[in-house]
Amino acid sequence: MSSNAVNDRLDEIKKATLVNGLLNAPASLAIGFGLFARFTEQPESLHPLLGDPTFVNGLFLFGLPLSLFCAFRGFKLAKERNKLMSTPSA
Repeated sequence: MSSNAVNDRLDEIKKATLVNGLLNAPASLAIGFGLFARFTEQPESLHPLLGDPTFVNGLFLFGLPLSLFCAFRGFKLAKERNKLMSTPSA
């Protein structure tokens, strides 16, 4: 692979990593709010919806799969980036 192609792909990976991080942010917030609601005595003190068990389960149903997807995608991108950086360019 030529040096330009490698650099272009590294730029694409950098952008995809940024998008991955932006996707992971709401997932992390949802998981955090869900954990807060599960393990505090009065979760509705932060927001009334956190006292609703159905809403809290929805937070987990939204956050956990999205977070796992982002982790899987992040590992794939990091592996490809490391492979490209360790390959000597022609």
